[in-house]
Amino acid sequence: VINMESSQLINSQASSLELKLNSMIEELRQSSGEMKDTQYHNKQIRETFNQLRAKIKSLESHIRESKTDDEREQVKKMVEWHSSQINELQKTLQRSNLMLKRVQDDRVRDELLNSSTKESTRLRKKGDSSVQATSAITESLVELRQQLATGLKSSEETLKTLVHSSNVLSDSHTEMKTVGSHIDISTRLINKFGRREIVDKLLIIAGLVLFFSVVLYILKKRLIG
Repeated sequence: VINMESSQLINSQASSLELKLNSMIEELRQSSGEMKDTQYHNKQIRETFNQLRAKIKSLESHIRESKTDDEREQVKKMVEWHSSQINELQKTLQRSNLMLKRVQDDRVRDELLNSSTKESTRLRKKGDSSVQATSAITESLVELRQQLATGLKSSEETLKTLVHSSNVLSDSHTEMKTVGSHIDISTRLINKFGRREIVDKLLIIAGLVLFFSVVLYILKKRLIG
């Protein structure tokens, strides 16, 4: 069972939170309007709103648990009052945020206009220097084209030299192949003649052996006879 004193205490706490919210919303209205600042104030206000809603819920539970009908009626009026106050505070908060949103939009628009004006002035001042820069770039491109033409001519001469050198190397290679072929033929002939000389020597030795064998045979016959 809930006594009336606890309901009065919660009622007083809810009223303090409502005064606090009024003060916080006014601080929001007087803030710089910067996004970070606005977000900070709104976060604090939301937390306080949640505390006030919790107090109203506590009073709603007291309605069901009040001892008498008279106490129940008093607590009910407290709930109705604070519910109406929280609605008004939410509307005030919404109007404050809309006002700050317009302030932020105006600031952004002014910054864009100022930025556009400054950019136009800067571009006008930069006009002459841009023309000069364009002229310098054109001159650089002409010079670069001349350098490329000179480099291309040098490359053509180098290519011709390389082609001539390649032809000379090709002729030398052909001559080397011809000389190599002659050397190979000469080597084969020398080897062939070398083999014939060995055969001739073998035949002479065989003839001498046969001759001496016949002589020995005749001498042997005569000595025995």
